[in-house]
Amino acid sequence: DASAVGVMPDATHVFLANLCFPDGLTAALLPMIMAMPRLHTVLSFQAIPPPASTQEHAKLVLTTTHSVRTSWHDGVPLHEFRLVARV
Repeated sequence: DASAVGVMPDATHVFLANLCFPDGLTAALLPMIMAMPRLHTVLSFQAIPPPASTQEHAKLVLTTTHSVRTSWHDGVPLHEFRLVARV
């Protein structure tokens, strides 16, 4: 179950091939992703909605959008987010 906290405790990077995810699935995965202690970067085909803001949690910040070639199209946007600690 990818939405369970602690599934990938050593992950530093996450790639979400979420073009065909149903509405809400990316948002449902965010708590698990944000709980990864070593997380640094998230790559996602869809924009990631901002999670609820809390003082004790880090946040994902869009750093750049890459244009990548895929098997179905050239120039598909791939969003790169970095984890930034709350201050």
